[in-house]
Amino acid sequence: MRGFTAFLLVIVAAVAVFVAVPANWANRYVVDQGRFTTLLAPLGSDPAVQQVMATEIAGQVQRLLTEQGDSRPPLETITPYVTAYTRSAQFPPVFAAAVGQVHTWLFTQPTLEQRLGGATTTQVDLAPMIRQIVSADHVQVKGADLAVPAQVTIDLSGTGANQDLFRAGRLQPVAEDVGAASWLAILVGAVAAVLALIAGRRRGFVLMFLGLGAALAAGVTWVLCVAAPSYAAHRGGGGLNMTVLKAAIDQVTHSIGPWVGTEAAIGGAAALLGLMFGVLGMLAGRRRRREGW
Repeated sequence: MRGFTAFLLVIVAAVAVFVAVPANWANRYVVDQGRFTTLLAPLGSDPAVQQVMATEIAGQVQRLLTEQGDSRPPLETITPYVTAYTRSAQFPPVFAAAVGQVHTWLFTQPTLEQRLGGATTTQVDLAPMIRQIVSADHVQVKGADLAVPAQVTIDLSGTGANQDLFRAGRLQPVAEDVGAASWLAILVGAVAAVLALIAGRRRGFVLMFLGLGAALAAGVTWVLCVAAPSYAAHRGGGGLNMTVLKAAIDQVTHSIGPWVGTEAAIGGAAALLGLMFGVLGMLAGRRRRREGW
């Protein structure tokens, strides 16, 4: 009975570790806006992301010029200037600010004014980028002077499942759950591990299985991180180019690598140590029995 109880407690501890590590990482690097923005800021220097953003910005500039009286200038006359901007040192900081906008939309419920105005999905304001392009005299199409509105927003959602994926405030309940799980899972795992060691007859082997459980949890987490970009490819789309979305997910999942590696290393070390103590304890027990004969 004690062995079965220890077995169940080992499973509880392994599940708790499986939850605790990603929850604490997410609470630190995803829920926190400053760290999340810092985490994704390097994407502003990614050539693929720069090209995607240049295409999007050029399209918005073309639309604004057309609305302001120009006869729809061809993109070929705009894109080179916009591309030069996205590849300049000016772009990454403004891109990081745009990442902060996305975080705010996803982790904050829309206000009543936003809901009444139909702003219920994640949007990004490109006006700061366009102003920098204009101020640098990059956009000179047929002599037109581009007046940049207060906001030039693009909607990151599509339709159906994609629209729900980028629904404003979608991740606020998740953030609250992650915050609670980050400490609750640690507490449950620690208590279950201690109780398992108390309940088990051979504590060395119990420690070994606890370590194996942590290592297994790390492996499952890593597999999920590898599968995340493919999942995003099926769920993403709409107004957000998949190049940017996949690059962002790759950056986020890459950042959890050291956490998972540390979890696996600690689990492996605990398993090895437990095996050593378990074998030594078993040999000592056999020796005592022989001496008792």
